[in-house]
Amino acid sequence: MPLFSRKRSRSTASILTAPPPVAPLAEAGSRAATRRADYVHDMDAPLLQLSPAKEDSWCLRDALEGVQIFGGIGSGKTSGSGRALAHAFLRSGMGGVVLCAKPDEAANWMSYAKETGRERSILRFDASGAVRFNFLEYEMSRNPGAADIMSANVVACLQNILEVAARGTTLSTPAAGDAFWQKAPRMMIGYGVDLLYATWGRVRLAELMDLIESAPTSPAQMKDAEWREHSFFYQTFSEFFATGGGVYPPPPEDLVRLKKFWTSGFPRMAEKTRSNIITTLTADLDPLLRGRMRTIFSTETNIVPELTHEGAVILLDFPVKEFNEAGILAQQIFKYLWQRATERRAVSDATRPVFLWSDECQFFLSGYDMEFQSTARSSRACTVLMTQNLPTLYSKIGGQVPEHTVNALIGNLRTKILHSNTDNATNQWAAQLIGRETVWRANYSSNEGWSSGDSRGWNSGDSTSWQVGGSRGADGTVSVTSSSGGGFSQGVNQSWSRGRSGGTSQGVQEQLDHAIQPEEFGRSFKTGGRRSGYKVSGVVMQAGRRFASGRNWLRVEFDQRS
Repeated sequence: MPLFSRKRSRSTASILTAPPPVAPLAEAGSRAATRRADYVHDMDAPLLQLSPAKEDSWCLRDALEGVQIFGGIGSGKTSGSGRALAHAFLRSGMGGVVLCAKPDEAANWMSYAKETGRERSILRFDASGAVRFNFLEYEMSRNPGAADIMSANVVACLQNILEVAARGTTLSTPAAGDAFWQKAPRMMIGYGVDLLYATWGRVRLAELMDLIESAPTSPAQMKDAEWREHSFFYQTFSEFFATGGGVYPPPPEDLVRLKKFWTSGFPRMAEKTRSNIITTLTADLDPLLRGRMRTIFSTETNIVPELTHEGAVILLDFPVKEFNEAGILAQQIFKYLWQRATERRAVSDATRPVFLWSDECQFFLSGYDMEFQSTARSSRACTVLMTQNLPTLYSKIGGQVPEHTVNALIGNLRTKILHSNTDNATNQWAAQLIGRETVWRANYSSNEGWSSGDSRGWNSGDSTSWQVGGSRGADGTVSVTSSSGGGFSQGVNQSWSRGRSGGTSQGVQEQLDHAIQPEEFGRSFKTGGRRSGYKVSGVVMQAGRRFASGRNWLRVEFDQRS
């Protein structure tokens, strides 16, 4: 007897046209939000006023270009700019997805929703099991008539999950010589998805792994009676061929391809290679294959990402601090499929904007985030990423040059909000990002001096002189005369001098320097609470923007109680 009925399971697509059975809050929000007046759709509609100046409004257009918030522990980023943006998004009628790293994240958003009158839009997706999302069936339901596209979508989804799972064990991507270890699991998953879907009309994660793990390890094993009795692969394989291709028979050439891979290619694979691939797949996906996670993500579906397009705010309440790797994978699955769903929806000027919210975003980043953000504006999606500092992102993202990966992502988030921080690398980056400007610095100098001198001298002399003369008379006589004389002199001279000199000078000098010094982020920014009057300081910076001050940055204080 086959393990499954050949009757096709309920299509996830039907959920998109009917109210989700366990989501009355989201349903009510959807009904009310279908009216255009219930949400902001004008690109120039202001969401926040950053200063009293009219020019300093922050509008929907800015939100759609993405936000990156940096702030050290205790800086007030969550209760300051984070809270202000959350209120703005909820008041504007957006739907969205909230990723939860901390146990109190969902409770915070429940509070935000109450404060803005959006309680009925909140849908809490948590580990209770009341809300379930069979993500593989969801992906398959989107293209039921195109098996190749469906299979590619499912494989891409699982590949994204494996990327995130692998990041927990290595911070570097495989070298060029290791490309096989990326392609081989993808190929194995693809053939497994094709066989399961064709045979039973569905794919579930646990069944996919059972199929791969129970597949024959040698051509001879296909004839082993005991193996046949206990092998889920054999039950699927025999049903597939007994029915001429199962519930959804593939084209003849694909049928031959499937048979060749599972009866020849897979068994003849080197034992060590095959074992390594299966072990890696099992280890990476294990958090989703056990207990509550298996029930939530591999059985039924009563929630879909598209609910956010109608105004639902879905809280992915699997906090990392409680669920660890399982919580990260669970939220990554929904985030990735929400991104894909948001990218493919039809967009017009009246389309409802949606948001992706990720505090402690370092836990949830993946390679696809950069691709999504590059077109998020045209999808009417607002991305908000929050974290402490750049080194935190560098240590989590991975890649041979992780700085490039991180910088490529945050470079596509146009609004930067910078709070108190003591990380030198982040502060230097922030100061450089804000830029340099002409500053005038005063200078003052003073000098004073004394001088004195004393000089003395002696002189003496002795002189002698001779004089000889003669004359001739008329008679021819000659007379000679001579005289001599001498003298002596001696004297003393002495002089003394004293003087004083000094002066002062002052003026101003023109210099080009950082508009905000790096050390200022750790020295003078308010961090909220009673000591700071419940104010949180920050710098809002936008490339190419000119605020009322004429600069592309603006000092802002966020009120934690407003």
